Amino acid sequence: MINMKEMEIKFGEYIYSELFFTSEQRRFINLLLSSGDAYIFGGVIRDFFLEKSGTVEHRDIDIVVKKFGSDLERYIKERMVRKTRFGGYKFWLGEKEIDIWELKKTWAIHHKPKFELMLDELLPATSFFNITAIVFLMAENKFLYNKKFEQGIKSRVLDIVYEPNPFPELCIVKTIEYVQKYGLRVSKGLRKYILRHFGRTNKKLISIQLSHYGLIKYNERIINQFIEMLRLQDANKRTYRKKTNGSQLELQIGGK
Repeated sequence: MINMKEMEIKFGEYIYSELFFTSEQRRFINLLLSSGDAYIFGGVIRDFFLEKSGTVEHRDIDIVVKKFGSDLERYIKERMVRKTRFGGYKFWLGEKEIDIWELKKTWAIHHKPKFELMLDELLPATSFFNITAIVFLMAENKFLYNKKFEQGIKSRVLDIVYEPNPFPELCIVKTIEYVQKYGLRVSKGLRKYILRHFGRTNKKLISIQLSHYGLIKYNERIINQFIEMLRLQDANKRTYRKKTNGSQLELQIGGK
């Protein structure tokens, strides 16, 4: 059983002791909070739950705000590296690379406007993966999460929360990454999603890595081995054994 109240306290402490601790970073946080509700999103929370809390150094931090205040937006534009594909901003804050965007520009909310009925509660429901279906509301030191998040953390099974996504090829690559990094199992629904999309996206699986990571983490051989593993599972010819398959995949990814 996950004690979410305890995790909220620990993560709140982690933000100010490990993520934003310099005077310039604190200045940014003050501007962020003065603009209204701000939410930390993505990998920093995922790692906090799936790896030993507070032991992972994070350089990339995703933040969602309800609305950019004029002072906050001016501060960001003075440091901006580039605008992101969905109208947000990417900039450096010391050694931290910040991705920040307005809530209304979240792809799933823009794609399905009904989400605007209860933005705070539904923001985690815009996540493709269950292990990222959580945000941290900074002003209240509070986690907002989808029930599938807690289930995924407990079971260590990677699953889908909100399936529509503009980049299915990136979802496939990230599945490989999460299986390798955390030793997760793949749910039946996610397995079928990958096998359904693979034939249409396989040519993009290399190029999406270059645009997203700036390098190729998983070559065609590794990708094909992973897909074959899923096909064997789907055909009931082989069950997933975490110790065996997880270790094999880690070796394959680490090899040349």
